[in-house]
Amino acid sequence: MNSMKFRFFQKNKLVNIVIKDYEIRVLQTNKENAFEQPIYHTIALKRGIVEKGRIKDYVKLQAILQKHLKEWKMQKQLVHFTVPDDLVVLKEVILPFEMDKNEEKEYILQELKDDIPFEDPMIDYFYKEEMEEEKKAIVFATPEKELIDYVALLEETNLKPIGASVSSIALYRLFYHLDLAGDGVFMLMNIDLEGVQIATFEKHQPVFLKFLSFYEWMEYWKNEENGFIWKGTDSEFNDYMNRLIEGLISVYTSSETTLQKKINGVLISGHHPAFSSLQKKIQQALHVKVSHIQKDALFLHDRVGVPESGYVPFGLALREVHL
Repeated sequence: MNSMKFRFFQKNKLVNIVIKDYEIRVLQTNKENAFEQPIYHTIALKRGIVEKGRIKDYVKLQAILQKHLKEWKMQKQLVHFTVPDDLVVLKEVILPFEMDKNEEKEYILQELKDDIPFEDPMIDYFYKEEMEEEKKAIVFATPEKELIDYVALLEETNLKPIGASVSSIALYRLFYHLDLAGDGVFMLMNIDLEGVQIATFEKHQPVFLKFLSFYEWMEYWKNEENGFIWKGTDSEFNDYMNRLIEGLISVYTSSETTLQKKINGVLISGHHPAFSSLQKKIQQALHVKVSHIQKDALFLHDRVGVPESGYVPFGLALREVHL
């Protein structure tokens, strides 16, 4: 029955969706060429529908998404989506060489039982390095319930989920495609209103992942017609900016210490009203080359440049491209 149902889905189009607490980002691309006539939309969400990446009002979210997908004629298409930043854990595990896949998964869950901050994790992993007697694996874990909720949501809006990804890996894929990521050690910072997803890549493989949460500051931002406006005092804004920069510097330093390797450069992106100021402060604080995607690097079907909020969905669309 599933194969019969699948034939009704358009295989030449791909929808790439990122769901944040305050908005949904939707990019439609050609499956064979993501840069051919892409179409991008965003949907504002009221507070309480999604909280810290978890769906709180499933019925309302499903109705909102289905309404817009129908309006944009994006139903019955394949879809890639991101797992919420706050719900992903990355760990390195050393596996005995002789284990099969089922044994490896059981071993990983046992090894990480005290390091995963949620129940019933779903895991995915790849081998970072293989030696004679052991294998080093990079493991991603996410809560099963939340992942199932997202898959069900997309299926009920007449989409066919074919892949889930971590936002920082999707974004790094775009930096790589645009020749902005070299062969050394690079730290990626994806700055959003909810916080900063930070990932370190060595030889294009993720080796470190951390979400720097700023959910408690969300109430200070109000979504108005021309974008988000700070509603707190100047003093509160300065405190917010200082804490954000201090948090990034702390993670940068601890990452270098943990990896015992110097970071060769920082890749920065984000959808944030103070992004330009943050970028300058990060450049001044870290004394390392900071690269970002130029506004004229990507264009939509109407030749309008892709906004920063669309970079992660674009990275999702490049999932089929070998990294």
